[in-house]
Amino acid sequence: MPEALVNEHEASRLLAVSVSTLRNWRFAGAGPKYYKVGRAVRYDPADLRAFARPIEPRRQELAAGARA
Repeated sequence: MPEALVNEHEASRLLAVSVSTLRNWRFAGAGPKYYKVGRAVRYDPADLRAFARPIEPRRQELAAGARA
């Protein structure tokens, strides 16, 4: 059974970015895949995980550099 779609606030929490960042990505044509349900924006958690996968190693690398 597929996961329920989440709103942009939950998506921002899952990606550890602000809602503003998600909105900027959408307006720029970047960021994770999203769906319009009426006027609401929704994200599939599987799409969020797929989008975050290439970001996470770089985020860890930057965090390690900040501690050095």
